[in-house]
Amino acid sequence: WEALMNQSLLGDKENRQLVLPPSKLQEFTGRIREVFDQQASGGEAPVLLVGPSVRPHVRAIIERLRSSIPVMSQNEVHPKAKIKTVGKI
Repeated sequence: WEALMNQSLLGDKENRQLVLPPSKLQEFTGRIREVFDQQASGGEAPVLLVGPSVRPHVRAIIERLRSSIPVMSQNEVHPKAKIKTVGKI
């Protein structure tokens, strides 16, 4: 997903916009719901970890979908933090 989103960024650095086909956006949001619902039912409180270039765009999508899902960039994770992968989008 991240590679597709990076390819779908249009505009200069200050005015970048994510331009995904509606079908892909729907597929992405469906997968987010599926994975996060599955983790919530298992008692997990996961965070969506994405690359820094797509973080603001993914955050904007997630805010409309489910604002309670934290979206972080890999740059925001402390170097000594231990990350546990509980799912993959």
